[in-house]
Amino acid sequence: MKKLLRVLGVTVMSVVVLYYVGVNALLASPLGVRLFNSKPELVQIHYDRAWTLVPLRVDVEGFQLSMQDRLVQISIAADRVHGNLHPWTLMDGKFIATQVTASGVAMRVRPRLTKGDPLEAHLDELPPIPGYETAVRDVSSNEVQAEDIRFLSLEFKDLTVHHLRELWIDRIRYTGDAEVTGGLLYEPFRKLRIDDGHFTDASSRLVAVQPNEVAIKQVDLRVTLPQVNLGSMDFAWLRGLVADVKLSAEADPRFLNSYLTNVAGLSTLGASGAVGPLEVDVQIDQGVVADGAVLTYRTPKVAVRLPLVEVSGAAAVKGKAGKGRLALDVEVSRASLRQRDGAQLAMADRFALLASSSADLVLLPDVDAELLLRGGFVKTLASLNQFIPTGAGVRLAEGSGMLEGNLSLDAVPARARGRLDLVANDVVVKNRAATVAGRLLAHAEIRSFNLDTGAIDLSGSTIAIENATLQAGGRRWPKLWLRAVADPCLLTPKSKVLWSANVAVGSSNLQPLLAIVSANVPL
Repeated sequence: MKKLLRVLGVTVMSVVVLYYVGVNALLASPLGVRLFNSKPELVQIHYDRAWTLVPLRVDVEGFQLSMQDRLVQISIAADRVHGNLHPWTLMDGKFIATQVTASGVAMRVRPRLTKGDPLEAHLDELPPIPGYETAVRDVSSNEVQAEDIRFLSLEFKDLTVHHLRELWIDRIRYTGDAEVTGGLLYEPFRKLRIDDGHFTDASSRLVAVQPNEVAIKQVDLRVTLPQVNLGSMDFAWLRGLVADVKLSAEADPRFLNSYLTNVAGLSTLGASGAVGPLEVDVQIDQGVVADGAVLTYRTPKVAVRLPLVEVSGAAAVKGKAGKGRLALDVEVSRASLRQRDGAQLAMADRFALLASSSADLVLLPDVDAELLLRGGFVKTLASLNQFIPTGAGVRLAEGSGMLEGNLSLDAVPARARGRLDLVANDVVVKNRAATVAGRLLAHAEIRSFNLDTGAIDLSGSTIAIENATLQAGGRRWPKLWLRAVADPCLLTPKSKVLWSANVAVGSSNLQPLLAIVSANVPL
């Protein structure tokens, strides 16, 4: 029995010595590096130093891993890694690590492109991947291709990261010094699972497609997300999301564009301007934003792009959740309305965008929004001539006035409706051979506005001039009133006929109307 125990003891010690000496010798020799890089077209691993004291538990310094499949390239770098690594899974396109503690970590992911891909124009914004010179894939070459390469995946269990310095995925880049714990399964652009993830940092930076930048002062993020399909075209994958987000930052107004375009579907709206303070305190339970969640943002200068004009001024943004609804209010004070070429149209006391949706994130595309304009002062009515059909032969020559209105927007389908009212004094309107001076009251009835095609139904719109003086054909008529109603009135920019309208005209005296007609059309 003693002899057997002695044999077993010697055997165990021999195995331990062979493992310790053999594996560590392999890790320390160039042969180990060559072994890990036998298929560089799939996986490349480099390190400064590596050793093991316990089977499968490895310590690595100066770690660098690069992997690629036909659609994506990944790199992970760390100053030091300690944990259970499973290198044999790399040949199967997987990187699995458990009970890992790492420090000084950077992770980069970029899509692989084929010639002619629209993203080629943004190659400079994609992260460089060590070991792979370009993101463009030559499908005509003899490189290991597609069908026989499995999709890459990364899986971490019981992960602790000290000093996460960079997370750069596609054109979204985070840089900072974060502490991270939790678990993660990630198949780039395909699948994602987060197990009790906790992310904290201060004095970091997030760029979500240049130049949409957020300078983070403090962030505390807790997330749990069951495995989801990132390729899904709907928001159903948010159903299992549990999160607690607290953020203090300085942000460029462009960060609102991701909400307006990607969430609200209002791609015709956009914002830019000066950096301002952003505060977020949001809790999400099973994909529903909890009551009491808030977002506040201020900027001394913002420019909001609308379907026809641009509004600029100082802005205050407030988002809140209550009674199962999300509300986002964007108010621009001392607002200036300008044409797209920069020419000023009007000044306004208040311009506001009011948007609301269900607090259930799965239903977020169902957004209602309203644009409000109050106290708008038009210094010169001539700036409004761009909105008058060329074929009408009518131009505003002089006058100033007050403009107010509202426009309600639906994201699905992308439609709008509303009204616009203008009251102006000392107005001079010129026809081809007639001039009218007086007080103008104009009402634009926007029955429908197709935000995709630009088609507008203005049926029911009216123009009236009070206490008017008309001059035509060498004659003069004072103290008139004139009124015109357009019904129907259609503007269809993408059709052969731009304007289609029937106009009914009335006057306190028909004689001047005949004079206008005879001055323009031979009778």
